[in-house]
Amino acid sequence: TTIAAQGVNTAVTKGIIIVAAAGNEGPGHISTPCDADSCLCVAAVDNQGNYAFFSSVGPSAAGQVKPDVAATGWHTWIIDDYGNVVQGSGTSFASPMLCGAVACLIQAHPTTPAYNIIEAVRASGSQFSTPDAYLGYGIADMCSAHQDLTNQSAGIQKLENSYHVYPNPTQNTLSIKGLSESTTVSIVDALGRQVWKENVSAEGTIDVSSLSSGYYQLIINTAKVSFVKR
Repeated sequence: TTIAAQGVNTAVTKGIIIVAAAGNEGPGHISTPCDADSCLCVAAVDNQGNYAFFSSVGPSAAGQVKPDVAATGWHTWIIDDYGNVVQGSGTSFASPMLCGAVACLIQAHPTTPAYNIIEAVRASGSQFSTPDAYLGYGIADMCSAHQDLTNQSAGIQKLENSYHVYPNPTQNTLSIKGLSESTTVSIVDALGRQVWKENVSAEGTIDVSSLSSGYYQLIINTAKVSFVKR
């Protein structure tokens, strides 16, 4: 509910991903804005993947898994004020390491909504199936995240080849051509929340005038396509 957390959640709807340090208060808890739903909160590990004792822990006050992922922040190689290569420790070194990797993902997938990239990073974690309060979903694997996003893009391309969705961007209506029968169609926002779901007839038109401006995904069966509501 803090202004900082609200700012993070608003930023992602505009395509901006916020990567933040978990904090160095371990075994104390993370603080805001790391508690924001859309924040990539980063814990620290050493170069062997072991939890750094000083890294702040989760979950968030709402019970959400936090930190989200982990990166090297204990005895991390850095450059000091004098240009020397030295070692330093802190989640403030772990978070920029992950931030650089996320920037590479954005460059590789420039049309992918920010929330999809965030979810791919979380899903790439070394302990995604068994998250905990120390490393969250675990150490992020960027090659895995990239492959996940590539597979998603393939699904979007398949949808675009099968259907004609227009106009994009749109202001009031979104039309789908190519449906052979009545099909359940849903729309999710940049936070992954379902905001609309109905059966759409062949060559149906969807009224999106009530949606707020931002990025959305139209989901038909298992395929997805992104669109912008002005």
